[in-house]
Amino acid sequence: MHIKNDIISFIINECERIDVFLPEPLDLSDGIFRYDIVKVYYIKDAAERYVIYRNDFIMEFVDVLNRALKRLLTRDKILDTCYTQDIGYLWNKHLRKVSKKNSNLLPYDWDGCTYKLWDLSVTASWLYEKDGNFIFEITPQYEWYFRKPKEREKARYITYIEFMGHYKPCVITQISRETATEWLQQTEEIIALMNLYDDKYLIRT
Repeated sequence: MHIKNDIISFIINECERIDVFLPEPLDLSDGIFRYDIVKVYYIKDAAERYVIYRNDFIMEFVDVLNRALKRLLTRDKILDTCYTQDIGYLWNKHLRKVSKKNSNLLPYDWDGCTYKLWDLSVTASWLYEKDGNFIFEITPQYEWYFRKPKEREKARYITYIEFMGHYKPCVITQISRETATEWLQQTEEIIALMNLYDDKYLIRT
């Protein structure tokens, strides 16, 4: 597992990685508290970074990634050929339908969500297989489906039509099978560390 002080890294290649920022430096002998609040970044070199998960439990982050990687490695996340446009573009179109006043749809009432890892107010992350390649993708998400812009946001506010007119994915990068296997092993190690913490510090009834 790639650890440096309070950061656990999932390496994509020599230029790209995903960093999980823990609330304090990790002591392997203590394990990891599953309810630790973490922030997770995709980082490319030193110039490009995106928050892909924030202010939530490490347990949820690891569980989602672990299950997605298991499906990916067993060829259960092959991108359906019906998705002829970028999956993030289609996700935004779906959210637009959800946001309509008379809609009975929910955000997760869409088959494409099977490829989604996490979504925030401005981005969503995806993991899938396409043309025999494993793909990790970060896509932009329109911010104002379900709310009006706050006063401090009005300077950067754009309409949905403007957003979709300039839409393009933030990141599309390939992950080798070896990397996906290593990531899966790292998630298993983190799960083991969470169980270690439970055994050491939590009172079981």
